[in-house]
Amino acid sequence: MQDSYVLRVGLVPLWLSGIRTSAVNEQVRPKLEKSQWYQRLTNQDISF
Repeated sequence: MQDSYVLRVGLVPLWLSGIRTSAVNEQVRPKLEKSQWYQRLTNQDISF
């Protein structure tokens, strides 16, 4: 049996805001930075 972890959809923006952009793939980094910027600006949930 293998453990698995689940994150509620409504918590994804909060989880994304805690990721260090320097720790992600260079192709994904601009999207993550945009997501984090938008999250701080609006303080709302976002969806892609």
